[in-house]
Amino acid sequence: MKTDDLVSLLATGVTPIDRWALAKRFGIAVLIGILGASLLVVSTLGMRADLVQVSATATFWAKIAFPLSLILGALMMVTRLARPGMSSGRGGLLISATVAAVWLSGFYVLAVAVPSARVSMLLGKTWRVCALNIMLLSIPGFIAVF
Repeated sequence: MKTDDLVSLLATGVTPIDRWALAKRFGIAVLIGILGASLLVVSTLGMRADLVQVSATATFWAKIAFPLSLILGALMMVTRLARPGMSSGRGGLLISATVAAVWLSGFYVLAVAVPSARVSMLLGKTWRVCALNIMLLSIPGFIAVF
């Protein structure tokens, strides 16, 4: 088979696909991952008794906004990079701005804190299990995407 014949064969019967098919597919995978991680949180760690009071604080909403911004930026990048010849677009800018905002706010909180409290602020009380919990909660999203 010659190259021209192969190109002709590959080009026959080509039908256009939905422009948003990739975004829909990844969007569904992200939703499945969020639901799976939420079920894991409730089943393994349980619900906080003071969730209503905590949800009135800015820190609570910042903890929700951080992963959502990363998800949105990653979704923007993946849908563009999955197409040949496309650049990453503004998704990388959103991810970079989100990470920079968290780093800057963390530096500010540490700078205004009492020096004796800084180590406990960095490590917290759950530093031994936090990385394991993050890995466990990322498994449903990993499975859903792949």
